[in-house]
Amino acid sequence: MVTTELVGFHASVADTIAEQVEKQHGLSRARLVLNSSHTHSGPDLLCDRLVFWTWRLSAEQLRDIEDYTRQLEDQVVAVVGAALKDLRPARLSFGHGEANFGVNRRRKPEQSGAVSFVPNPLGPVDSDVPVLRMESEPGQLRAVVFG
Repeated sequence: MVTTELVGFHASVADTIAEQVEKQHGLSRARLVLNSSHTHSGPDLLCDRLVFWTWRLSAEQLRDIEDYTRQLEDQVVAVVGAALKDLRPARLSFGHGEANFGVNRRRKPEQSGAVSFVPNPLGPVDSDVPVLRMESEPGQLRAVVFG
């Protein structure tokens, strides 16, 4: 499992990473999870949707996005390799927390029309925070994954 602070991995980027991970480290795509926090504040990656933004981006900005994407692909493949070299027995535990600061940001009008992007305290919100903890056999924390 590789987690990132990105809006997400476009399929072409995920496919490139998965192909290189299998080629270099022998780990199949079925055993690789690429996860992103879906932050809109992280860097953009090369993908088909950039076509919609290219009129706003300079040639230099597009090159920067392409360079960053290739660098990230290489780094993810390398970090998977490093993790595979550090495999050892572990204990997993699972729990739940709660985060009540989120708010629904979509409000449907009473009549037909466009959805407004404004706070909607009556809208559905998922406040559940699942937490997975991994520790070594002696009890040292190795990883925490949460949603």
